[in-house]
Amino acid sequence: MTKLKPYRDIKINLLWATPNPQRVVERALRMTMKQNFEEGRFKDLEKIISGVVKQNHGSIWEHVVYGFCIEGASRSFLAQQTRHRMASYTSGSQHYQDYRNYGMRISNAIFDNSDLKDKAQKSLDASMQSYIGLIDAGVDKSEARQLLPNAAENNLLITVNARSLMNYFNLRLCKRNTEEIQIVAEKMYQKCLEHFPELWKNIGPDCYMHGQCYQGKMSCGKKYEHKGGN
Repeated sequence: MTKLKPYRDIKINLLWATPNPQRVVERALRMTMKQNFEEGRFKDLEKIISGVVKQNHGSIWEHVVYGFCIEGASRSFLAQQTRHRMASYTSGSQHYQDYRNYGMRISNAIFDNSDLKDKAQKSLDASMQSYIGLIDAGVDKSEARQLLPNAAENNLLITVNARSLMNYFNLRLCKRNTEEIQIVAEKMYQKCLEHFPELWKNIGPDCYMHGQCYQGKMSCGKKYEHKGGN
């Protein structure tokens, strides 16, 4: 039987991050304003960072870099995530790997409803059995993978700078997104907030950053609030 897993259990690991990002950003800021950019420190860097975010001066954030491992998000998540092109990705390969032991990601609501979960279980079991049947019949994994559903788990390595992450969080923390990518984005955000709070506490969807939603008729009508991470 295929193992079903809820979105909430997707694991986010921050593998690396630029050490001492406050000093890196401070140096970049001083270089724009001072010939002797190595001398002195800003008195209130936190306030300056907040102001620079509001002024949308973006190049300085590119010197702060993060590496994430996302374990077990779905292939449909992968399709959404890689639309953010200003990052480097390495994904698990359905071409080379045998996916019969991977689980399937479904929404928390479906997972927690026994009737809906049973329907999902039957459908996903059928897909996986068809996949395994082709491989057992001698079909190469690279072709058998065409039968795998979007729910199939995947592992993904991402390297991305803070400027691109600011755009990512601005877009993907919004409630207009799918449940899965909101959960992943929030978990990534919490890792960044712990690493560099002076920057990331200023970042969120438009309603959070600017007090206004630009989604028009598609607006959810609720102001965003950051959730706790895990």
